[in-house]
Amino acid sequence: MVYAPGGELLAGGSADGSVRIWDVRTGGLSTTLSAHTDMVAALAWSPDGRFLASASPDGSVRVWEAGPGRADDWRMRVMPHVTGQAAAVAFSPDGRLLAAGCLDRRVLVWDTATDELVHTLMLPAGVLAATFHPDGHTLATGGLDENVVEWDVRTGMKQRTAIRHNDVVYAVAYSAQGDFLASGGGDGAVFLRRTGARRDRQQRLDSTDPTRRPAHQWVQTWTVGFSPDGSTVAGGTDDGRLLIWNPHTQHRLRTERHGTPITGLAYSPDGATLVVADTSETVSLFDGRTGVPKTQAR
Repeated sequence: MVYAPGGELLAGGSADGSVRIWDVRTGGLSTTLSAHTDMVAALAWSPDGRFLASASPDGSVRVWEAGPGRADDWRMRVMPHVTGQAAAVAFSPDGRLLAAGCLDRRVLVWDTATDELVHTLMLPAGVLAATFHPDGHTLATGGLDENVVEWDVRTGMKQRTAIRHNDVVYAVAYSAQGDFLASGGGDGAVFLRRTGARRDRQQRLDSTDPTRRPAHQWVQTWTVGFSPDGSTVAGGTDDGRLLIWNPHTQHRLRTERHGTPITGLAYSPDGATLVVADTSETVSLFDGRTGVPKTQAR
């Protein structure tokens, strides 16, 4: 789930390969974009809201140019050089770069003005998550090698391994202020690390819940995200829990038992609403400040 920068539109990917876009003001479905032949694994809006990028295991990354509303008013182009299953996509804060992570161990970085491939970053295993730091110079990636790696996109060089999990990394996110990096993984952990602090250790946020699953079976954290003001960080798990913490104190503020495995979450640009998507393709709305449920919609 991703909000357009202005907050008027909300986009979500479906298992049938379509991208659905809702009008936030009315709650109605505005547009359905269909081109992928497999599920939509990731979405990202450009900072100006003109473009929506989608990544899919069908081996393509597509960029849609926003139109007045109908699906046939949206122009679409396919990004070049994608040869593996695409699982992650992210625009740089200035919109000049687009990055995509693939299961063939590559992260592709394009110039959005020309679609020229600027960098090909190689990792030991498939990539499932990618996000840009607000400074636009750093890209964080995570995936099957169980690590979160930070890259300098100006040079294409690895900066450091920022976070180490004990299983697959499914999600990575920076706070809008750029002071925190969070990740979620197959080991059930949500890790937090202050950026720019070489000696600062990763902190594991408390997400244990022994009543939900035996201790020897890890709960998987599939998605993470920060509120726009950086006051909270949320994580969604495969056992259907929505967890919200204060990143500054690492204190857990709320646990909401959603019940269905959570596949994605997004805060509205004003921070008033937290949207959660699950495996039943139901979209649920929560109060972005308290975590209290609001409503559900298909």
